[in-house]
Amino acid sequence: MKKHRIIRRLLDAVVSLLFIFFHPSYWLMNNPYSREWDHELVRLMNNLKFTEINAYHATIGDKKVWIANHPYASFTFSQNINPFEHTVSRPSRWTIYIARKKLQCDFNNNANYIYS
Repeated sequence: MKKHRIIRRLLDAVVSLLFIFFHPSYWLMNNPYSREWDHELVRLMNNLKFTEINAYHATIGDKKVWIANHPYASFTFSQNINPFEHTVSRPSRWTIYIARKKLQCDFNNNANYIYS
């Protein structure tokens, strides 16, 4: 079982690196990577859906995340009301990609959004 987990992590890392290599828009990021925020966002996405989407933010659980400037600054954690202020940490590039796909899926499957 442990061997399968190691192989799975290795394959995930290879797929992630190949994805980034072939998608130049993911090469440059505005904010530094935060492992803690990356793990927290993955946990939230595995258990919850995005809600209350507008042009700048989306809410997942009790977290309000910045979704504008994709992929350069998207999915950074934001507690600010001002849409032009957000934290300086971001999830991994692969998590940003997965989060964008989930956001689009959740947006299309729910009518309770505030999209402007």
